[in-house]
Order: sequence, then C-alpha cells, then structure tokens
Amino acid sequence: MATKSILKTVYIKDNETAKRLANALENASQKKSDPVNYKRSVSTATRKEIRDMFIGETAR
Repeated sequence: MATKSILKTVYIKDNETAKRLANALENASQKKSDPVNYKRSVSTATRKEIRDMFIGETAR
C-alpha cells in the first residue's frame, strides 16, 4: 500500500459520514488477507546496513 494513502487527512463533516467511515473501518478489520509468498529471499537490514546502502561505508 502506498504511504500517501495511509497518511491522508480525512475531514468528517456530519454524523452520516462518521458512521460510514466507522462501518468501513470495522468491515476492513474483519477481512482476512491472503498469505504472501516471496519469490526471493527476504532479510531484515540493520540500521548500519541501511546507512551503508545510502551513505556508503567510506562517508564516515
């Protein structure tokens, strides 16, 4: 999911809109997602590894 859609500001102007939003959020929380099957190996990068990717080891 794109970050832009997660961080969107929502303005609720009346009770009907508030109810619709609450219902949509409740319905979404009850849905199950499909399991993700990775085609490539996945690992968690450490803070140092991320810095090295973007800054480089020689930049320090």
